[in-house]
Amino acid sequence: MTDPVNFALAVLLVLATPGPTNTLLATAAATRGLRNCFFLMPAEIAGYMISIGTLLTVVRPLAQTSSLAGMSLRAACACYLLYLAWTLWGGMTARQQSSERVGPRHVFVTTLLNPKGIVFAFLIFPGPSSPQWVQLRAFGLFIGVCAVVCAGWLTLGATIRRRAGFFVTPYGFQRGAAVVLAIFAVVMVGSLSR
Repeated sequence: MTDPVNFALAVLLVLATPGPTNTLLATAAATRGLRNCFFLMPAEIAGYMISIGTLLTVVRPLAQTSSLAGMSLRAACACYLLYLAWTLWGGMTARQQSSERVGPRHVFVTTLLNPKGIVFAFLIFPGPSSPQWVQLRAFGLFIGVCAVVCAGWLTLGATIRRRAGFFVTPYGFQRGAAVVLAIFAVVMVGSLSR
């Protein structure tokens, strides 16, 4: 995709959909507050940059010749999401005020293994044969859109924190996020047979 407007809209659409990284961002802001979570933004951007760059230059050419590479990548992503769901589920008791488990490292690794990286590298980003300036423009646009979407998910989590009541508490939100991550992992394991 070389048209910058279509590229930015496609990136916005994919990034804005709920997923493992967005779940962690909202969970962190719901448990810590908005001001204490903006430091997670560089971790998300770095995770996507490394993931997409590696997928574009190494995995995309390899996947065109071997289906085992794609299956191995999905299996690794699913294992990490299950591990993360486990740590989120047990990471905060009802009496704790914040989650110290959702930090930059978790956001970075989750983003690095996020299946959206595959969508970006294989379907949205211009291929390795595109001119270098087109690729650089794509990465620049991606960083800008990613920062905006990240701020949106953090704001959503902070809103949940402010409006927390009997049914929606930061503790409950973290448990719900653990369930969502486990579902993503199960879906990913199910896709291994395809």
